[in-house]
Amino acid sequence: MIKTIFILIVFDEATLTLDLKTESAVMDSINLLKGRKTLVIASHRASAIGRCNRIYQVEDGTVVRER
Repeated sequence: MIKTIFILIVFDEATLTLDLKTESAVMDSINLLKGRKTLVIASHRASAIGRCNRIYQVEDGTVVRER
């Protein structure tokens, strides 16, 4: 029997209170997981989501744009 292990990591405003230099270092570390783990990143900062494969903009609980 083959078991598949699914790992989902959620970052909710993980860089909100960081200065830009520290945010960049954190995002570099997060990007090392890209392709190996499923990541969900919630952020108001464009710099935190710039390297994401898919970006969903949500307004009032509704997806209004997808990139």
